[in-house]
Amino acid sequence: LHGQAGGSWLPPEVAATVRAQDPLVLATGRTAESIQTLRRSDGTPGSWRIIRFAFEPHDRRLIGGVAVDVTEFEQAQAQLAEKERRYRHLI
Repeated sequence: LHGQAGGSWLPPEVAATVRAQDPLVLATGRTAESIQTLRRSDGTPGSWRIIRFAFEPHDRRLIGGVAVDVTEFEQAQAQLAEKERRYRHLI
């Protein structure tokens, strides 16, 4: 979504949360990460890792971002934790 205003593709309440990190990212140059629940392309809810970062093309500090669907990763982590819990009860 090159050229989109920060978070314009997000639901308003999520965009406000993500954009709230922007002043700190701009001031410090440090990356900010969050996990947000957003609707996936098939309409189901999913977990998204949103990463915001500062960069400076042509002596101008801007904010960039990446959003990655981590739903399946989080589900796999939860399944592994449950299997480990069951295994501990067997010992």
